[in-house]
Amino acid sequence: MRRVLGETGKIGHVAVMASHRGTGLGAQIMKACLDILATQPGVTRAYLSAQTNALGFYKKLGFNAYGEEYPDAGIPHMDMERPLDGSQKN
Repeated sequence: MRRVLGETGKIGHVAVMASHRGTGLGAQIMKACLDILATQPGVTRAYLSAQTNALGFYKKLGFNAYGEEYPDAGIPHMDMERPLDGSQKN
């Protein structure tokens, strides 16, 4: 599901089956999400809520964590964002 609020596009739950992790599939899914968001008029920023154990994955895609860690369904999370202006790699 795509959600846009003002200039921010939210990427929801992203999951890759354990048997397909490490294959680049997750990065391909994220690139497709970012590409779609970048085509939306006025959307200049991508946001997501990341499990803390996946922060490194999202950082490699140009996302930066901000704010405090918080629990979501009992799992530690942090908010992350990145611009969609092409200055970040995806």
